[in-house]
Amino acid sequence: IFGCYTNETKKSVKTKREKENKMKNKKRQMMTTLLATGMLVSTCAGITATAEEATKVIGLIPQSTLFVFYDYVKKGAEDAAAEEGYTINYQGTTTDTDGTGQRKIVEDMLVTGVDALAISATNPDAVNDLLKSVDIPVIGWDCALDTSTCKTIVSVDHYSAASAVADYMIDASPEGGLFAVISTNAGNAVIQDREKGFME
Repeated sequence: IFGCYTNETKKSVKTKREKENKMKNKKRQMMTTLLATGMLVSTCAGITATAEEATKVIGLIPQSTLFVFYDYVKKGAEDAAAEEGYTINYQGTTTDTDGTGQRKIVEDMLVTGVDALAISATNPDAVNDLLKSVDIPVIGWDCALDTSTCKTIVSVDHYSAASAVADYMIDASPEGGLFAVISTNAGNAVIQDREKGFME
């Protein structure tokens, strides 16, 4: 995918430094740590099941098991859960576009039993209706689930983040230019939001 601009169409960038900081990978890792250590376990603290009824298990579903990013999420969640006496049931698909497979994982976890569910939905439309029917806390992370399906969402605004990258590149190229966008597999909602944010 290609996009170009001229000086006449150049967007005004007033907060370049602030946007640049938001794009740094360290910021993303910090979000992951906060998610793992804060949101997952603190949500479980509000579970109303009795000690006998509770399984003490948190279901954790990434968009896929392919990327190192999700390994950090798994490790952080396991460490934080252990401090509170919980365990993590971590399962994911082998691609980040398999919404049907991710839905099956949710269904299986609900059958085996979890006290809370944290999911980074590959395709929110594939799981929104199912998540609305559950009676356990649901946390959406690094995705855009329907807010009516979950207790909270921990995520960056992928559209705005990509737009900030485009602004930075434009500001760094005052003579204009041609930019190439090399994307990953089609069908992932997060990737689609990033592409749209950058191109628009």
